[in-house]
Amino acid sequence: MNGIQIEKIVILAHKLKSLILTRIQFGKKCFFQAALNLQFGWNEKPTSKCGNYYNFKR
Repeated sequence: MNGIQIEKIVILAHKLKSLILTRIQFGKKCFFQAALNLQFGWNEKPTSKCGNYYNFKR
């Protein structure tokens, strides 16, 4: 692995940690919406009560 790959993995790990922690607080529906946003890079905001909470910065 080169440095860029390692850096991307570290960033992803931090995002996943945040998702895991917030999943406990906000429930599965919001968690899965956020996971999809992360995986596919979608910027649409969830229409659920989660709102802007999962608007991750890249």
